[in-house]
Amino acid sequence: MSEELSKLDREITKVQLIALPGWAAIGLGTYGFFSEGNAFISILNNESFSIGLVLFGAYLAIWETRKILPLFKQRKKLDT
Repeated sequence: MSEELSKLDREITKVQLIALPGWAAIGLGTYGFFSEGNAFISILNNESFSIGLVLFGAYLAIWETRKILPLFKQRKKLDT
C-alpha cells in the first residue's frame, strides 16, 4: 500500500509541475493587463497578448483540476 501511495504522490507531483507554467501565465497576463503600459516586459503591454496568457493559463488550470481530482480521490481511498 505504501508503494501505491508513493506512485500516486509522484503522479500528483508530475501533474502539478506540468501545470505550473499555467499559473505563471495567469499571473503575468493579469499583471500585463492591469499594468497600464508600464509592464517590465514590453510584450505584456499588449492587451491581446495578456488576455491570451490568461486564457492559456486557465486552460492548463482546468486540465490540472480534471487530472488531479481523481488522483486525490484515489489517494484518500488508500489512506483509509
